[in-house]
Amino acid sequence: MGWLCLVGLLFLAAGPARAQASDDLFRFFAEEARVISASRIPQAESQAPATVYVVSGEELRTSGSQTLWDALRAVPGVDIALFRTFQGRVSIRGLNKSFNNRTLVLVDGGSTSLGSVDQSLWEVFPLLLAEVERIEVVEGPVSALYGANALNGVINIVTKKPAQLGGGLISYGGGERQTQNASLLYGRQLGKMGYKFGLAWRTTNRFEDADRHAGTTYRGNGQLSYAPGPHTQLSLTGGLTDMDIQGSGDWLSLAQSKGKVGFLRAEGAHRHTHAQVFLSRTDLDLDFTFWGRQANERDHTYDFSVDHLISLSERSTAVIGAGYRNSNSNTSNYVSAGSSMWSAFAEHRWQPAPRWELWTSARVDRKSHTEAALSPRLSLIFTPVPSQTLRLSMGTAYRNPTVLENYLAFTDQVVVGKAQINVETVGRSDLRPEQAKLIELAYQLERGRFRTRLVGFHYQLDDLIYSTISGVTLSSPTDIAVRVAFGNQAGAKAWGGETSVEFPWGKRVTGFANYSYQDLSGATDPAAAGAGTPHHKLNGGLRFASGRFSANTSAHWVSHTLWLDRNLISPRYQRVPAYTLLNLHLGYAFGGPWQGLELGLDAFNLFDHPHYETLPTKDLSIGQSGEIVRARRTLNMIYRFG
Repeated sequence: MGWLCLVGLLFLAAGPARAQASDDLFRFFAEEARVISASRIPQAESQAPATVYVVSGEELRTSGSQTLWDALRAVPGVDIALFRTFQGRVSIRGLNKSFNNRTLVLVDGGSTSLGSVDQSLWEVFPLLLAEVERIEVVEGPVSALYGANALNGVINIVTKKPAQLGGGLISYGGGERQTQNASLLYGRQLGKMGYKFGLAWRTTNRFEDADRHAGTTYRGNGQLSYAPGPHTQLSLTGGLTDMDIQGSGDWLSLAQSKGKVGFLRAEGAHRHTHAQVFLSRTDLDLDFTFWGRQANERDHTYDFSVDHLISLSERSTAVIGAGYRNSNSNTSNYVSAGSSMWSAFAEHRWQPAPRWELWTSARVDRKSHTEAALSPRLSLIFTPVPSQTLRLSMGTAYRNPTVLENYLAFTDQVVVGKAQINVETVGRSDLRPEQAKLIELAYQLERGRFRTRLVGFHYQLDDLIYSTISGVTLSSPTDIAVRVAFGNQAGAKAWGGETSVEFPWGKRVTGFANYSYQDLSGATDPAAAGAGTPHHKLNGGLRFASGRFSANTSAHWVSHTLWLDRNLISPRYQRVPAYTLLNLHLGYAFGGPWQGLELGLDAFNLFDHPHYETLPTKDLSIGQSGEIVRARRTLNMIYRFG
């Protein structure tokens, strides 16, 4: 009942507080964001050559979200599947899975894809929620700029620079299921030099069993920047996460992951030229519950890229760039291989007339052992009046086979009762890259704090890579052989759209609502194409600010989904029912001698609606190892200092 008492105290404290301009808290609605992820040329969100949604740092902080992926639930077209307490998977417009590598996730423009399956481990990103400046979500294929893995879209997490921090904060929170989290963040700009550093710790118990530990993570990062001149900027950034968490891996079932994930990034910019070197390393020990065996994974990747902006004329701007990526993965007993890839791209923005813009871009990638892939994109933008925009986009994207899909060699024995099951899983070196072709039409209207958007899209998906049980042999009732192999699916089609509105309700309240529809059908297997894809998703909420008091509530309804249960004997697609979530944030910022102190209540799944977002594990079904999702309510304290 402690959290209920805090709610009452916050409402009482809000009464006598000095009034402040609540418009300041909502100014991100009145000032259109300039985005950097939809193209390599920064531009207003409404003029971007793709569908872009922005989650600001203020929205993230007051959303009630306790993880980065939960903060994206309200974004139209974004699909979240919570597999385990510490494992959320994010996809754009369907095709979600446990090893999700069709949506490219970036931090400050650098890829977070790790390991033999090119996945992004959201929970172990070495960054703090408090240092996120904004999250840009680019929906639809973006391989023309980012290459492989941008099949469904790109999510770029942009962090605050030292000058934006201008001081520090200390936070601590705790609540149900023995949840505790603490962080320290500090940053300063001192003349030409800037620096920031952050430390964070998070631990909690499981949703489905509040007495059992789910995991613990320790994170740390730092950045040094130096500006020797007005047009030159240098920076060095690094981070490390130490984790001990429970996760799931599709056919690998439950696994306890212990180890470290770290990165180092050096950047330099002079006038219109930008270069970056990115190094990452993963060192994990894995304990697979279902198989009763252990493995260790050692991965390292280095990535180099350079791009240059060219102003051809007042109405014509171009960007050219190139890159090289090399990655190696060594997982004991499963796979040991590496790959390299070079790329080159160009993008051009042309204004043939005052109300028209034409964007053209193309990229070529050449990965070892595969043919070169060309990814073009074209967008035509018409602005009949300053408050309205019409856009037509078309393009292609692709995803390369992962090291695991190409080279996996896995054999094991599982004893269930008196039966011995011999499992063999193999990769294929001749897999073709997955392909996507897109056409999209969008309309956007902005008038002050009122915004509305309507988007329609159609995809053609070809050569989707999937794993399937290719054979089952029963030598005897107690001796069973199962063979699992990777292959290319014939193809699938997808169509749908999103509509959204953000509206003011007086000076102190802002509301939002959005609806997404997605329909995927496969040429040979409609259920396989639609796995992990809800047909309908509805979000809505209200944000309130008055003086020092703020409140935010959001509701999320997701229709049913289909998932392959991966049963060793007779795999089949099963239905996961629809579910509803209600999240809440209440906050109060003190003044006077307590200036800088904030108290808050964050409630995820406020009314404790139990549900699954993927399949649970049952009997011989390896499934998706889903965990029942329950409530988590926490009290938080933040102190900001100069």
